[in-house]
Formats: sequence, C-alpha cells, structure tokens
Amino acid sequence: MLGAGSFGTARVFAFIGLALLAAGCSKSETDNGALDTSRLPRVAGAKETFASAASTIFTSPVSMAQTADTLDKTLATAGWQKYVAPFTAYSNDPSMRIMSLKKGPQALSVFITVAPAQNNATSVQYGAVALKTDLPFTKDASNIEYAPDRPLLMLVTAEPVDKTLDFYRQELGARGWALWSEKTNGKQPAGGPAGVVHERGAYAHYITDKNPSAALVLTLQKAEAGKLKVELKEWPVGILEPMHKAYLNKQKQLQTPPVVSAPAPVPPPAVNNAVVETRVATPAKTADESIAEMLKKAEQITRDANAAALADRTPPAVAPAVKGSDAPLRVLAVNNAPVPVPENAEDVEFDGADGKLEFNSASSASMVAAFYRSTMKQQGWEEQSSVINNANMVVLNFSKARKTVTFTIMQMGNKANVSAEGSALRAAAAKPAVADTAPPAAAPAPAAEQALEAEEMSGFPVPKRHTLSEGEQTPFRRALKASVTADLAAVLAFYRRELGTRGWKEETQGAVVKPDQAVIVFTSDNGPAVLKLGRKNGETSVDLALKNQAAAAKAGILPKPGQAKILFGNMIAAEAVVTINKQTVKVAAGVGAKKPDGPSLDLPPGKYRFSFKVAGKPAQDDEVVVGADETWGLLIGPGGALPLHAY
Repeated sequence: MLGAGSFGTARVFAFIGLALLAAGCSKSETDNGALDTSRLPRVAGAKETFASAASTIFTSPVSMAQTADTLDKTLATAGWQKYVAPFTAYSNDPSMRIMSLKKGPQALSVFITVAPAQNNATSVQYGAVALKTDLPFTKDASNIEYAPDRPLLMLVTAEPVDKTLDFYRQELGARGWALWSEKTNGKQPAGGPAGVVHERGAYAHYITDKNPSAALVLTLQKAEAGKLKVELKEWPVGILEPMHKAYLNKQKQLQTPPVVSAPAPVPPPAVNNAVVETRVATPAKTADESIAEMLKKAEQITRDANAAALADRTPPAVAPAVKGSDAPLRVLAVNNAPVPVPENAEDVEFDGADGKLEFNSASSASMVAAFYRSTMKQQGWEEQSSVINNANMVVLNFSKARKTVTFTIMQMGNKANVSAEGSALRAAAAKPAVADTAPPAAAPAPAAEQALEAEEMSGFPVPKRHTLSEGEQTPFRRALKASVTADLAAVLAFYRRELGTRGWKEETQGAVVKPDQAVIVFTSDNGPAVLKLGRKNGETSVDLALKNQAAAAKAGILPKPGQAKILFGNMIAAEAVVTINKQTVKVAAGVGAKKPDGPSLDLPPGKYRFSFKVAGKPAQDDEVVVGADETWGLLIGPGGALPLHAY
C-alpha cells in the first residue's frame, strides 16, 4: 500500500470514496439472492469493458497497487470478507492481485492486473463464485481459509466460546444443519446446549436431512491473545455412532452401584470421568479493578473430561479393534507418495496433482494410526489435535514446514481404509519415496549452532521454531507455554539472551540446570518471574510466568511466603459448601464471582482433592494442584468447579 503521507494518494482515495457513493454503491449487489457483479463498487474514472451478473470487467486509471488497495478497503466496508484456499501457498506477484471474498451466501473472485493491450491500464475482473457448501464466517473473522467446493472452513475469531457456538447454531440451522445429540444419536431437542465446552475450547456436531450420510464437526480451540481457532469440516456420519455408544456405556457405568471392599464406601467417580452434555454457562459481568479479568476464562464452566481428551490430550488407551490385524507395521520400501505407507497397503492410489492418497490395510485402524504417529514423527512432522480418535475411526493432522496432511483411518470390516489429503501430498508422483534406512540421527547440535530467532507472543519472546504456544493473562500474572523444536540448551540460551535484553536479571539462588530440565528465577521491574524448561516428545517445553506483585498486594490476594492461597467464588444462585484439606468453607451465592470478596484459605503447596455440595444436587469431587507463593481461584459454577491460576 502507498504511504498515507502522500497527498496525491490520500486525494485519490477520498475521491474514489465519494465517487462510489455518488454511483449508488449502497444499493444491493444481489437480485433475488443471486450476486450481480455489475452492481459491485468500481473506482473513479473506471471504463467498463464488459458487464453482466456473472462477470464484470473494467479498467482503472490508477496503478494496479492503488486499485487493489482501494477495492480491498471498499469491499471490506461493504461487508465482504477475504479468504484463501486451505493448505495453499501463495506468492506475491507485483503484476497482479487475486482476491477471494464472501458475503453471506455469496462468493466473489477479484482479479486485478496490468493490461498491455489497453496501454498498460489496470484491468479489474469480478466473477461470481458458486458455493457448493455455504459455511458462515463470524463478523470479525481473520486468517480465513475456506473451500467453496467442499465443506471446509478455518478461521480465527475474538468472540468468546459461548457466542461462537451460538453463532454457528443459528447460522448452520438456517442452512439446514441441526445439532447432533450424543444422548439420542439424532437431532438435539430445542433448547439444548450449543456444544460441548472444555478447558481448551469446545466442539459440536451437526447433521442434516439433505445429506444423511454426512456430518459437520465444529471445533473451537483457544489461541493466543484470547482468540479462538475455528474449524468446520465434513466427515462421514458414521463417526457419531461410536460417540453415542460411548455415552450410553458411560451412563450405564454411572448407574451401577459402586463396589465396596471395606465398610467404608468407595468414593463416587470423579466428575472428570463422566461424559455429559454440557450447557453453556454465561458468567456474570466483571469489574475492571478486580480479579474478574481472570474470571473471564470461566465463561464456560465445565468439567467434561471426555471432551478435553478428544480435543487436546493424549487419548486414553483403548482395547484393540476386534477386526483387522494388530501386528506391528513396517514402512513400504518404495512408494510414489511423499509420506510413509505401510508395507501391507493394498489398492494404493496416489494423485500428486490433487494431493490425495488412498489405500486399504489388513491391519486395524488403531494400528495404522500408531504407524503414522510413529513414522511421521520420525520424519519431523508435528501432530496437531483432533476431535476424532476411537477404535473404529481416527483422524490425524500433521504439519511441517508450512505443509499439512490429514489422514482419515476408518475400520471397514476386516480392513482399515486410509485416505489422506493436504498440501504435503501435492508432489511429483514420478519421484518415489524410499523408506528411511539411514542410521539414527546424530546428537543435537550445540546451542551455539542452533541460534533461535525470536518473535513476540503475549508480551513474551518465543522462538520462531515453536510448534505450540499459548498465553495466559490475569491482572496479576502473565504466562507463556510453548513447545520448541530445539534442544534444551539452545532454548535456555535463547531466553537468557532475550530476557536479558529486557532488563530481567537472573537469580543464581535456586537455579536448576540439567540436560533435560531447567528452572531459572528472574527479577523484573514488574515482579518475580520463573522460567521452567523440560524435554517431552523430542521437543523442549517452555513455561514462563511473570507475577505483578504490586497489583496482587493492592488487591489483597498475596499468599503467605512459601504458602498457597485459594480464593473461593460461586456463580450459582445457592450456597456452595466446599471441603478441602479437612476444612469446610461455605461460599454464599454470587460471592467472589465479580471480585475477590469471597472466603480464602492458605495451604501448604501440593495436590488437594476437594468436594463441593450445592443444595438439591449430589456432591462432586475434583482436585487442584497449588505451588508455593501462588494464588488460585476456585470458582463453583453450573458445570462444576474451575481452578484458575490468579497469581
């Protein structure tokens, strides 16, 4: 974009804006729901070459860059949202600009280039794009990846989880999709929850009468700066049946009386072991000067551990599939695909042009999934989270060097059917991939040879070579968690360098530096900070936290030296009774929900089991882990108890 300080540029933009209004661009671009490209905005001085509802071409008297930037802004103001094709790399070409946009149920392509045949004038072409599947964008959506020809959408939104779930329930409902209920294995009755919420985000499943064989899976994952990553993707409706059976099995287990081996009864199952449909809880409004900033994370009070396990955690071990072989798999020595294929693969079809791979295997779906988790990791691929992981169907997402590949593994009788797609598969089919028979890799290079480049994340430096990063922030604490593809010594050197340039001073007392672990204490202008590094799955984990001691002291929530403080809050309209460490704490209705005015308790650092009881409901159990000099909030809500690290 040209500099805003240029008087000529500013005058052109202002003139174009007035011309668009004078031309009547406020009138509808659609006629009976169909996009009419001839009614879309044009620049001042434009000369029409061709115009119709489906396609319109005109020339612009200003440069290609100016024309593109102006139309970009004008179309955005008119409600058009830009998107790119999923899993596609783009190069910057100064001689042309291509934009893909969507507004409601309409999609548009814009092609801007220099036209030598017209004295090098700037040519603009609008083209209406047919949508095979219309998937809705949130109004504030960014980083949008969308496929008009198939049901696939990815974007980032700043809206909270509950509003995002409600948005998709309303918008998809208007498009003929209904929420699926794992309880009934059918359409969810009116008034039910908009999705299943867990500590790392949420998910929901949709079905439609228009295509009974398909289901839409909506996944929300917490991202940096308090935003959400949204993914909407179509899968065979068969993925829902195992979830329905798992729900029925869990309910049956919950109804079975506990077995007692002594006079004392066995404690009831923890809430974290139950699978429930979770209603979205709307939190009370917060006060700016209170701990409420931290309690915003409690917008969705839920302890649905099954959802958390599906979306973000290593899935629990499952019994081997009844059908299919469970013998360990080896890599096929030679194949045309750029990713590993098991040696017992049959009917292999690989299309490098379309980026698709498909084959059958005599092994079980779980064994094929284990094969790919192992071999892809060995080749440097990073596995991303997936909501689908069971004995009959597994979905695996991998990424490396800005390329991606997704494997869908389904049990079909005695065989597993494997289909894969992604940018990593768009390779020349003529160059076979040979099984890696090289000797084990040499030891990691010294830290000096792994100089890490920094980027900013939640006010902290993080190496660009990270595969995962997430930030946390309360009025009294900021934290960063990340995974870095470098050895621990290199990451430690990185943080010593980067934090030192910010004026942080390293304290030698209490420091721990080992080959697989490091704990370093820093002091800064805002308060104490702790850096913890560890090794996990061949990567270095980063846990960096900075405490705002002055703010915590002013709010009266500082723990006693060497102790931990727990602040209790209650979002339920009834008193809650909490029992922890053989002490009983009564938390009145609404207390501690808007500000830290509830009861508190000082405890030695450690792991604590606690129970809480609300009148008319059964008691529930959970646990919280607190460290020395830490303050935690324990908030009781309709879905359970939510521990929140405040300081």
